[in-house]
Amino acid sequence: MRGNFVDKETAASQGLVREHEGQTYYLCCAACGPLFDADPERYLAAA
Repeated sequence: MRGNFVDKETAASQGLVREHEGQTYYLCCAACGPLFDADPERYLAAA
């Protein structure tokens, strides 16, 4: 979510990490996981 701080270590420990086209993305909360998974390009454009 735009403007939310993401701590990479915390995100990784909570499984809030996604890989897309060779890049690693750390998500701010569990709600972002399904949004990212459904349409990574749209999610990244909004970030």
